[in-house]
Amino acid sequence: MVARQVSSLVSFLITFAVLPHVVKGVSRLKYSTKRREPGPKETEGIPTALELFNDDTVVDSIGINNITNVGTSDILDVIVIGAGWSGLGAAKYLKTKGFNVKILEARDYIGGRAQSTTVDGITINTGANWLISYECNPLSEFFDSIEAEMQNYTFDYTFYDKNGAIEDSLLDSYADYLYSGGWINRAYSDSYMIESDEPLLKSAKPIMNKIDKLSKPKRKKRVLSALQTAWYEIPYGQRMEQASLWYWDAGAFLCGKESYWKVVQESMADIATKFAEDVTSDIRLNTVVTKIDYSSDDLVQVIAKDSTDDTIIKTYHARKVILTVPLGVLKSGNIDLELTQEHQNSINNMAMGKQIRFFMFWEASDVFWPGDAGSLYDTMSKENSEKIVFHVGSTLRGTNASESPFLVGVLSSEEALRLEEKYAIKKDMLYKEKLTELAMKPLRRMFLGAPEPKATLAPNWNVDPFAFGVYSTNPVNGSPYMRKELAKPLDKKVFISGEATSLDYYGSIHGAYLTGVRTAKHVKRVLKKEFGGR
Repeated sequence: MVARQVSSLVSFLITFAVLPHVVKGVSRLKYSTKRREPGPKETEGIPTALELFNDDTVVDSIGINNITNVGTSDILDVIVIGAGWSGLGAAKYLKTKGFNVKILEARDYIGGRAQSTTVDGITINTGANWLISYECNPLSEFFDSIEAEMQNYTFDYTFYDKNGAIEDSLLDSYADYLYSGGWINRAYSDSYMIESDEPLLKSAKPIMNKIDKLSKPKRKKRVLSALQTAWYEIPYGQRMEQASLWYWDAGAFLCGKESYWKVVQESMADIATKFAEDVTSDIRLNTVVTKIDYSSDDLVQVIAKDSTDDTIIKTYHARKVILTVPLGVLKSGNIDLELTQEHQNSINNMAMGKQIRFFMFWEASDVFWPGDAGSLYDTMSKENSEKIVFHVGSTLRGTNASESPFLVGVLSSEEALRLEEKYAIKKDMLYKEKLTELAMKPLRRMFLGAPEPKATLAPNWNVDPFAFGVYSTNPVNGSPYMRKELAKPLDKKVFISGEATSLDYYGSIHGAYLTGVRTAKHVKRVLKKEFGGR
């Protein structure tokens, strides 16, 4: 089987990471000065999650009694919108500095895109469930301190054609020559030679044309197409005809590409709730923000409705607001917020990755896949149209197949996304039936006679009104600088945070956390300058 280091984008990721991201063994592109100036690492000066969790400093609140009376005593120093890792990091930091903070969360749980459920006694994280570069991840010490159950993971893919599993030696040669040595090198070279950005797909065409001169060109093309889909399109949630040749791989590793990943085995939502311990009383769940008005000289007004009863409208006032909703929500326009043209351009020109995670469960006696496999991909579909990679549950959990008899299909085809759009919200059962039909086609080509799953689970992140996708990506002309532009405050009153504002660690939990604390530190400096004190 072919193992490849997975770089940080992402799974949610998804993606999976949340994110969980592109699989390849090559170094990241070093940008020329025309694209990206080197800057300080985003981790500098940011406390780790454990340091923040253990910080029980008690500081008197600076108070806001002298600010214009708006007819309510519920005036806050800072409102944080969103109780994911970015919002929690921001709120906890400000709380340790003595600020009066409230967190408004639209969902009925803490964690944002870190959502969990249980099937047949197995904890399933339907969103974020990876910790990337564990040995230097700012969240890892906290996860260790609460003894979170985790499993080391190396991405190991088995590709199938009509003859069965493609031999390791053959696939290695294809991966090295066609993918790493051919397409990747050409993509990196092309990115320096062109004067304007273009789709990543364009760099693949000359390699495909070259293959025509080789022996067995059809097979080689199918394999290269499969490698591109399994190692790029599905993890990023972005088709190659949309991805930026300049910036498709613009993130950074925390501590080198050889660092290792861990898969979290217990509920990520429960872990987020544990991290939120000392701010839990400040969190308002089921609170959907509909408008942010910062036109007043003194206060920002936030209007929200109750998600369980939209006739209940609440109004909050604060000195500052930190907005941590996903890029997909910003794109939707569901929050009435006056943006600058620069902010709107950044939102428009970045992309939200789209992928579907489909969990399929069998009886232990029905397991038909190799128990030692990592991930499975069928290269036999016409023009690689199905775009489904299957991650083996027992490998994710470090058990044998009979203990974890499930597969996680990750889909990115237009057909799968169309089904989600059409059925996921109102016809969940039909949606899962349709996805099962899609997923069983490649499974039965790889494993003749594979039985139907006994149960399925299909999260719908791409149509979820509080996500609209899995994590941010870089489309054509989607410069990383747009992330920096998005993070600029609106009139020094509204501050946008979240993984989409991270230049280096977008698409990851640690990216979300780091931007949350970074933004909170900025808010603290602004408040100190405006009102004195700490």
